[in-house]
Amino acid sequence: MIIALLLGACTASPPATSISQAAICIKEGGEMKQGGIMGHLLCVKPYADAGKICQNKSDCQGKCLADLGTARSEDGQQTGLCQKDNMPFGCYAEVKSGNLGPGLCVD
Repeated sequence: MIIALLLGACTASPPATSISQAAICIKEGGEMKQGGIMGHLLCVKPYADAGKICQNKSDCQGKCLADLGTARSEDGQQTGLCQKDNMPFGCYAEVKSGNLGPGLCVD
């Protein structure tokens, strides 16, 4: 019985969002997407500078990110790419002041 309840909790539907929240999101250039282990519904908006080469958060609207396992450049300064959107979930390493931070997975 307990196992059935626990399994049921894992497959529960994500919380619903109102039509007005979705309409506002779309009007602001976003898209409603599910993310994370719990399948939360979020308004995901793209950043205008997505994919731009960066060395610090101040270079981007979002974060300056490098893929996990990225090697440092020969001069010791790390570069990354500006975050594509405001989706908080995923695995990455943040670049700050040309230094690669620790790898992180957010779910």
